[in-house]
Amino acid sequence: MKRIVLSGYYGFNNIGDEAVLIAIIQALKKEIPDVEIIVLSQDPPKTEKQMNVQAVNRWCLPQIIGAIKECDLLISGGGSLLQDVTGKKSILYYLGIITIARWWKKPAMIYAQGIGPVQSSWARKMVRNVLNKMDLITVRDEASGADLSSMGVTRPPMHVTVDPVMGMERPEEIQILDKFPYLNEEEGKLVGFSLRQWPGLALEELGALGDDLAERGFKVVFLPFHFPEDISVCRDVAKLMKQENHLIKDNLSPMEMMGVVGKMDLVIGMRLHALIMAGAQGIPFVAIEYDPKVGRYANLMGQETACSVETMSCENLRNKVEQIMAEYSLIKEGLEQKAASYRLEAQKSAQWAAEMLKDSNLKKGSKI
Repeated sequence: MKRIVLSGYYGFNNIGDEAVLIAIIQALKKEIPDVEIIVLSQDPPKTEKQMNVQAVNRWCLPQIIGAIKECDLLISGGGSLLQDVTGKKSILYYLGIITIARWWKKPAMIYAQGIGPVQSSWARKMVRNVLNKMDLITVRDEASGADLSSMGVTRPPMHVTVDPVMGMERPEEIQILDKFPYLNEEEGKLVGFSLRQWPGLALEELGALGDDLAERGFKVVFLPFHFPEDISVCRDVAKLMKQENHLIKDNLSPMEMMGVVGKMDLVIGMRLHALIMAGAQGIPFVAIEYDPKVGRYANLMGQETACSVETMSCENLRNKVEQIMAEYSLIKEGLEQKAASYRLEAQKSAQWAAEMLKDSNLKKGSKI
């Protein structure tokens, strides 16, 4: 039995990152049915229960070393782990985990990550020094690969794939929908808003857009992806609306949220994985860019961002919605075709991981 340690932003009640974890676990188990997976988690008991894997405390160094020392492969990913926009600690932590694996001479792989922004010169140097000692790197978009190349990462094999959530298994009709009867009603189209706190975010413009869509017959549903942080900004916008709207306050699992997003006719979002869950199910979306990763995904799916946070207005968002609705069937068909292709592409990182473990076995055998 092979043992893989997964490092990422897991156990923080962020639906996007938890969806990434589920997708990676599903893909790995498909390629390596008897694999044993150990996740470095903020909340090990919850991760073990939800994901049916082993988990250790991501902050407990003895537990981390113990897990890595006994593993056959360390996987760092997915998500946006290597960036210094949210602070210095993140990039230090994830590079530190990789360094521990290299210290114990364990194979290490970057798994379908989105890279950057990495702005500090010291951070760019660290990324170059650590990642040039990796065995394999896969990134979720061309721009991430270009970012690594610009930092001088040249030694490991590097492949461009897609975000793991593009390959996540689709949920069956889930029981959670019984709690939200408005999702099952036939009258009116559903539009989901996925928002997050961000400097300069014009809540009034979003409230005006919500009212405008409600007046056109849409049912407005607010979808918090990071619990409970996103609930406050969604509630603030909902309070600004004059028309009826709905706010999901429950801490949904990624599969439950995937099912909820699947009920939408349109998604307007800042959160990357709200857009990914929409695109993966062929649902048209309006992307509000607060980080380059949002624009990168929109481009991957053949779409354009409606605006940035800085340029956002009710008018430019409304114009984008009108453009989508005028070509709705064509856009939906294009997204469905891309989603089908990328579903297969998302599996490749797991296939390469399985090959790495096989090659490692051969190398060990040649030394006996």
